Amino acid sequence: MTEITLEFIAKQLERVLAEQAAFRDEMMVLGARMTRVEASVALIGAEVKVIAAQVHALANQVALIARRIDRLEDAKVEPF
Repeated sequence: MTEITLEFIAKQLERVLAEQAAFRDEMMVLGARMTRVEASVALIGAEVKVIAAQVHALANQVALIARRIDRLEDAKVEPF
């Protein structure tokens, strides 16, 4: 049977600590990425609201032009 020595345990502990440090670093990077994504999503939401307002304004302008055309067509005098 293999004997477990303090040297073996120390090496295993070093390996575990190194993996833990690497994992912590990866988690910090992923956390920063998520923060950037969150900020981007917030900006996109604001942009969508602006675009929706612009589309609404354009729709109102189109409706106004359509009403003007209808009035002009109704007032149009037929040729002799």
